[in-house]
Amino acid sequence: MEKKRLLVIGGMILAAAASRLIPHPPNFSPITAMALLGGACLVDKRWAFAVPLAALLVSDVLLGFHRLIPFVYGSFALIVCLGFWLRTRRTAVPIACVALAASLLFFTVTNFGVWALGTMYPKTIEGLLACYVAAVPFFQNTVLGDAAYTVVLFGGLALAEKVPGSKILHAFAQQPSGFARGGRQHADTFTVQTTSAATAAASLWHGQQSATHRSGTGQNLTYHLAPLKQSFERPA
Repeated sequence: MEKKRLLVIGGMILAAAASRLIPHPPNFSPITAMALLGGACLVDKRWAFAVPLAALLVSDVLLGFHRLIPFVYGSFALIVCLGFWLRTRRTAVPIACVALAASLLFFTVTNFGVWALGTMYPKTIEGLLACYVAAVPFFQNTVLGDAAYTVVLFGGLALAEKVPGSKILHAFAQQPSGFARGGRQHADTFTVQTTSAATAAASLWHGQQSATHRSGTGQNLTYHLAPLKQSFERPA
């Protein structure tokens, strides 16, 4: 399972890096959508940050590093955090709103960097506003690219979740339900009658959400899946 997970994540990184190397309209890339998808769906938050940042790093090794890198990489790290908010809100309207917010965030942070580190604009409020105004024509591609790739990635995930035993889902978590789901948790709750607390704990570990153990006094004691064992996560 770990090998499958690493292969899929590695494939995502290479695909995103390649998208920056092939000819494409300025600011039209899948990095933002990938950052949102990772934040919204990858159980391990470290991977959520690693995937888009590694894709940037791999492609920048070939494209060349520049002084705006802290602002670019920082903006995508913040976009991953926006994705965390989607963990329990993975429906069309919240996703669309967050994708637009991500485009605005990238535009604001990176162009602030252009103004702060560059010499083209005076270090005044008027200069900052002039920098943002000059960047508006590029913002259209940012919004269109983020919207298109968000639809592709989140839509593809929604389709994959409908396929029983999807290998894509297995690649991201220990259990098929390893993606953080939108809305409420699964309505199905499995209860298993066991003869010992140890067996009940084993049942939980192997995927059941709850297990019932009959105590020595004849009482039924229900054990629930601990928050850290669950593949569903609360918003950060």
